[in-house]
Amino acid sequence: MVKPTSVLIIAPPGRLRDSLRVLLYAVGVVRVSEADAFAAGLDTLTRTGSELVVLDPGASMDEVTPMIQKLRRAGAAGCLVWTPTAGQVRLARRAGIDIALLPGLSAEALTVILDQVAQQYRNCPGVTP
Repeated sequence: MVKPTSVLIIAPPGRLRDSLRVLLYAVGVVRVSEADAFAAGLDTLTRTGSELVVLDPGASMDEVTPMIQKLRRAGAAGCLVWTPTAGQVRLARRAGIDIALLPGLSAEALTVILDQVAQQYRNCPGVTP
């Protein structure tokens, strides 16, 4: 199993962010960084070089596309977004998100997702997470 060693969570302080942090540590992620908002998240990403970004955009999916483009330019290999409804998954995909996370995600499912995304980017020539 390939696990990412570092993940950046961009989400407002609260239960979702706290739960994601606990789950990430539980599945073996070594370093979890956090940012309250997108602009701070970009700065944190450039400082930490996190392999994956989990984003709770707090915005419409139309507004997420430029966010994802900026995250990619700043070095994010994989981008996961927290979507409150299954209807937003398609919009998240169009925005360039690798995986859309939905409410009710289990720790086991998160482990599988993290492994798949980490493996995908480690096998991609020219990408150094």
